[in-house]
Amino acid sequence: MRLIITALLMLTSINASASSISNNLWGEWLYVDEIIYEGEDDGGRVYVMFEKPVTVSHCSQDSSNGQYVRVYGNTKKGEQFTSALLTSIAAKRQARPALSSYTCDDLGRPVLEGLRIGH
Repeated sequence: MRLIITALLMLTSINASASSISNNLWGEWLYVDEIIYEGEDDGGRVYVMFEKPVTVSHCSQDSSNGQYVRVYGNTKKGEQFTSALLTSIAAKRQARPALSSYTCDDLGRPVLEGLRIGH
């Protein structure tokens, strides 16, 4: 009985994380060209530039044509993304960004919501 309950709990957690991933638009494998820090002292405005622009249709106000992808560097998730992106540059490994399927930043640029490193 305990084994069945454990298996059900595991399936529920896998399903929940799969649904949150499906709300993002996974891009192709790309090299990270630059990381840009700007704005306030809290480090909240970080942009990553990949080897080629990554765009999403709902961020049509983006005047950079998808060249800049926003990372909220003043959050725990943003700090982890920044660390992983720097590691990908140092190791010369590609990254696969997942962009938010519903959120743009205040400048109309896509927001990084997920990241894979290592291709």
